[in-house]
Amino acid sequence: MKRVSLHLAALVLLAASLLAAVACNGAGTPTPTAVVSPSATATAIPPASPPAFPFIFAGKFTVAGKPGQAGLKIFARIGGTRSAAAETFDGTYRNIIIGPSKLEDQKGDITFFLGDPDGKTVQAAETYTFRMVGQPTSLVLDLSFPSLP
Repeated sequence: MKRVSLHLAALVLLAASLLAAVACNGAGTPTPTAVVSPSATATAIPPASPPAFPFIFAGKFTVAGKPGQAGLKIFARIGGTRSAAAETFDGTYRNIIIGPSKLEDQKGDITFFLGDPDGKTVQAAETYTFRMVGQPTSLVLDLSFPSLP
């Protein structure tokens, strides 16, 4: 029994020593730096642009001129960015959250679609022209779809 206790104590002591060594590794050690000759030319890499703040859309929607039914999916696109699909309620939708994920997507219109994002869809007649905003922005935008997908 004593032998098992000694082995366990030795393992605990070894583990504590390893953790202490890892925690102290590099403390007080200078960080290596690159030496660049004065004649070398360096190319500055601009920092990545922060993502634009999103728009949060909600409103009424119609299909063929009549209030849309509950349980459908509506989503938005801007360039190569697609929002998550929001479920509809009787004649209304909410929480379509979209903002461009790439710099080139910050130009253009946000378009809206009824249907399965990976299947058949119908585009709304309405669009929204993207603009930069200083904070997430909620907008009410009523959408009209010509038909069901």
